[in-house]
Amino acid sequence: MPGSKRLICALATAVVLAAGPAAAKSTCAAPDSQKVVADIQAMFDAAAVGDMAAAKARYTPDAYLFDGGGRYDVDGILSVIRDEKQSGRTYVWKVTNADVHFLCNTAWVAYENEGGSTKNGQVTQTVWLESMVLKAQGGHWLIAFVHSTVARSSPSPYAKALHPFLPSPEAQPGSGAKP
Repeated sequence: MPGSKRLICALATAVVLAAGPAAAKSTCAAPDSQKVVADIQAMFDAAAVGDMAAAKARYTPDAYLFDGGGRYDVDGILSVIRDEKQSGRTYVWKVTNADVHFLCNTAWVAYENEGGSTKNGQVTQTVWLESMVLKAQGGHWLIAFVHSTVARSSPSPYAKALHPFLPSPEAQPGSGAKP
C-alpha cells in the first residue's frame, strides 16, 4: 500500500506539473491587437454620441485618466464630455498608429488619437498622443488607465498654448528627425 500511495502522489505531481504551463497559458487573453483597438474605439464612439453608460462600460471600476493637466476618474471625464455635448459641442476621435503590447490579461497601447470637436460652427482639429493600460475581462479589453496629451504638431490651438516653451521635435536629440 505505501508504494501505491507514492505512485499516486508521483503521478498526481506529474499531471499538475505538466498541466501547469498549459493551464496558465489558457487563462491568458488572446493577444489580438485589432480587438484591443476596436474596444478602445468603441469607447470613443459611445462617448461621441453621448452614450455615457456604454462608454463607462469600457472602463474598469477603478480606472483613472491623466488629461489636460488633471487627474480624472471615469465619471469625472465623462461628465465633462456630457456637459460639453449638452452645450452643443460634437466630438470625433479616431485611434491611429496603435502600438499594442501584451502580458497575459494586460495590454499596453500607445497611439495617436486624431479628431477634434465642433461648437457653433467652429471646428478644432486636434491630435493627441495617448497611452492606455487595459485588462481583459468578460471578452473585452477594459481601460484601466489613460494618459493623454495634445501633440506638439497638432493643428489645435491648444498645442501652442500647452507647449510654447518646448523645442520642436526636430530639435530633440535622438528624435530621428532631420532639421
